[in-house]
Order: sequence, then structure tokens, then C-alpha cells
Amino acid sequence: MTSIDFHVNIPSKLDYCCRLLRKAMQSGSTIAVVGEEAMMSRLDVQLWTFSRHDFLAHGWANRMSESQRMATPIWLCNSPKQGQGRRVLVNLGPHALTDFDSFERLIELVGED
Repeated sequence: MTSIDFHVNIPSKLDYCCRLLRKAMQSGSTIAVVGEEAMMSRLDVQLWTFSRHDFLAHGWANRMSESQRMATPIWLCNSPKQGQGRRVLVNLGPHALTDFDSFERLIELVGED
């Protein structure tokens, strides 16, 4: 059964997500992140720039080869289905997800609005 966590009243979902992904990656987790395309594109850029000291290996699940996906801990996805095989699913989108039962854990990020 999937464990579901709600992280609420987040002033900047992108900043928070970067810190959350760093922590999850350091613990050895594999992560899929889903959300609206514009938000995911901004996350992609921010993962490269948010910290001078950390590198968060990530890539778009639908743009990587199989060997690249296996070596990349953080996948940026258009849907939960693209992230199957990851342990953790992070939802940056504005709507609750329904198809997350293949993940060990779902983290819903809820902004202040």
C-alpha cells in the first residue's frame, strides 16, 4: 500500500521540491516528479542551479534511453505512468493524482494558495 504524505503551506513549491529531492536522493531513493509542463520545465532548470554544492542527477523520463533511466535517480515525468519503477512519486501539479498505487510513497506538495 502506498504511503501518502502532504507537505502543506509551501511558499515556493520549486525551492521546496529541490530540497526534498536532494534529501530523497541522498537517502538512496529513486524519484519521479509529475506536474504541469511549465512547472516541470522550471524545475528542470532549477535543479541545475539551486545549489552550488550539490548535483541532482535528473532527466525527462521520456527523453532518456533505458540505460540513462537506470542510472538517473530523479525522473521528470508527464504522468505517473512514466514514473513506474521509481519508489517515490512527488506531485507538483495542482490536482490530486489517482494512479499512484505502483509507488511505495506519494508526496503531495501543496502551496499557500
